[in-house]
Amino acid sequence: MPKIINVAFNFPENKLYSYRKPKEYLNENLVGRRVLAPFGRRVETGAVIEELEIDEIPESYKEPAEVLDDAPIFSDAIIKLARWIAEYYVCSLGEALSLAAPPGGEYKSSSKIALTKRLSAEEIEKLRKKSPRKAAAIEILSQAKDFVSVKRLSRELGSKNASALLA
Repeated sequence: MPKIINVAFNFPENKLYSYRKPKEYLNENLVGRRVLAPFGRRVETGAVIEELEIDEIPESYKEPAEVLDDAPIFSDAIIKLARWIAEYYVCSLGEALSLAAPPGGEYKSSSKIALTKRLSAEEIEKLRKKSPRKAAAIEILSQAKDFVSVKRLSRELGSKNASALLA
């Protein structure tokens, strides 16, 4: 039977959003794990609150872009406590869970960027003559294994908005 996951986001709206459970996780319990999920035109970090089996999954349900955690960071007891906090303090479940996130396990989304094409040393030198800051940004991104957060890139470049530099 097909499965869906219900996800809470750190928004003031007390609502769960449903997604298709990723095929590669059909035999794993995702409750308590964080996911990156499409939300309108952006991608947000949310916590899986429950898994449900349903007869048929509507076409409009999307899969999360990524499961961020190998194991749950929110136990059933923490989720139960967060539900109580949300009800008692009239906030959303996502907001309550954000307070329970472990240190270093931020419960928020951040913009990340990566190169889609690697540049040769000659291309970077040519770019450095036209735009030294853009060349520096590309060098930082070239050294990264995957993505680099815009915040980190901005910090390393001494810029307020590094993503605008690369536009």
